[in-house]
Amino acid sequence: MNGFLSSTVDSIAHAQASFDDAFAPRADAAFLIVEGRIARCNAAASALSGHAVDELLGAPFEQLIPVPGRAHHREQLELVLGDGTGVAAAPFELLRRDGRLLAVELRLARLPMPGVMVATARDTSDSTASLLQSESMRRNLFDAANDGIFVCDGSGFYVDVNPAGCRMLGYTREELVGRHLREVAVPDGTPFQLDAIHEGRAVVTERTLRRKDGGLVPVEISASRVAGGLLQGIVRDLTERKRAEQALHHAARLDSLGRLAGGVAHDFNNLLMVMAELTRELRGRTVDPQNLSLFDELTQATDRASDLTRHLLAFARRQPVTPKVVDVNAEVHDAARLFERVVAPATLTLELSASPLKVNIDPMQFEQVLINLLANARDAMPRGGTVTLSTRLEADEVVVTVADTGEGLSEAALAHLFEPFFTTKPRGRGTGLGLATVYGIITQSKGTVNATSQPGQGTTFRLRLPRVD
Repeated sequence: MNGFLSSTVDSIAHAQASFDDAFAPRADAAFLIVEGRIARCNAAASALSGHAVDELLGAPFEQLIPVPGRAHHREQLELVLGDGTGVAAAPFELLRRDGRLLAVELRLARLPMPGVMVATARDTSDSTASLLQSESMRRNLFDAANDGIFVCDGSGFYVDVNPAGCRMLGYTREELVGRHLREVAVPDGTPFQLDAIHEGRAVVTERTLRRKDGGLVPVEISASRVAGGLLQGIVRDLTERKRAEQALHHAARLDSLGRLAGGVAHDFNNLLMVMAELTRELRGRTVDPQNLSLFDELTQATDRASDLTRHLLAFARRQPVTPKVVDVNAEVHDAARLFERVVAPATLTLELSASPLKVNIDPMQFEQVLINLLANARDAMPRGGTVTLSTRLEADEVVVTVADTGEGLSEAALAHLFEPFFTTKPRGRGTGLGLATVYGIITQSKGTVNATSQPGQGTTFRLRLPRVD
């Protein structure tokens, strides 16, 4: 039970760190909510609510919702927790510390941990309505907005689009005006709800739009009726938000797998130690050559199983380590020298930083990481190619890159690449633990690892480790 509680605390701490990286610089207010209480928030959340960050941390999120709106808020929570997408968005009123009500668009997104979600709020209040009556001021704001603003007639044909909307879709204003909104929206079966907007209801929805060049853009659309019977949609590009949410989901999934793999490996390793000791004792009592051979085979099988548990423990970050300050260039050079004999038919190219790059890591584990990545690159190029091993300094991080010109990976494969027992190799040619081990070792050393790839264009792994003096 203590181990489970510790793992849960570690998962939430990891989610908090990922939240800080993803949402701290954002202009929208953002809250990390655990069991209904605020565990993290950014500076924009403090500014929007009027509460100091210290006042918000640990407080029930519902205290920011006025009493009449709390029932609707709970309905949204049930939608998030029960819906397959785990996402809900709707206009709300936010209760500020000074008692004022602020119109916001509130978006809730579930994370893959029990009772944990992210809420983002964007101010949609119209406190400067009198100023905005000026047509010139309205036009200036329309043209200067960072979000796309699309204005349609009652039938859904565009009559105006701001520059941000044109940039988002890659069209000129002249190319968009006169088109129907269905021409740029990717069909997904979701109704456009034009009738509801005509009736005066504000509608917030997520859709995917198609750019002029064929690229897809995930967006959030806040649509409402404006003067003259026109419909206005404020369209926000969700590409970065989706990427941040996917990173949180991926980190949480790997953390859950790590806890499972670590627990199984630890218990299995204890059983293997007993089996190995009994095997050695029984072998010492045996004189029959045939039985001795059987005991030797049993010992070899036990050793292979122990090696398997070591990989799992490395992924789960439970492997004992002896970190030292090492010169990355020297370690990479040594690993390349050992590996160049077996990299054929591929060729190995080194691009090392001219200055020493030092990190704090277990040298033997770092060598294992490099060998695993080089072996992976070699196996991806059965007909030959080039493996490029490079080092460089970015800010306060040492970056080690292993790039191949091999077959590349699909987006689906990339999503599971660092999970234990996942492999793209034919049956019998890989355990699926090499990259899981890389992930565990680098994470345990306070670093990160990621991969980019496209089918037919090779794969690139980037290791980032904190630089030390």
